[in-house]
Amino acid sequence: MIGGASACEELKKAEYARSPQIHRAWGNSLLQIAESFRASGDQPHSTAILQPLLASEHPFGIRKAALLGLKNSDKKSFEDALAGLLSEPDGKLKHLAQQMKNLSD
Repeated sequence: MIGGASACEELKKAEYARSPQIHRAWGNSLLQIAESFRASGDQPHSTAILQPLLASEHPFGIRKAALLGLKNSDKKSFEDALAGLLSEPDGKLKHLAQQMKNLSD
């Protein structure tokens, strides 16, 4: 497994600074760890990593990947996230959430 629980905890504590490149690398590392947990059958850990990555402070690409990860990891959390993102001020993410909701209906 890439990373694992200890690497995940260290990454969560790390400051990703305000550099867009560092922020993306930080987020991508957490996304990879979440996917490793999901692939090994540990959906709760995967979901716990992905949910905070939906926050508006993160770049669109990280938020999009986190949403797609939730779709594969935890249906209930995915549906809850979709509902919340439908009132999202980020037009791109709101549009993506609407498209995904339409596909799941």
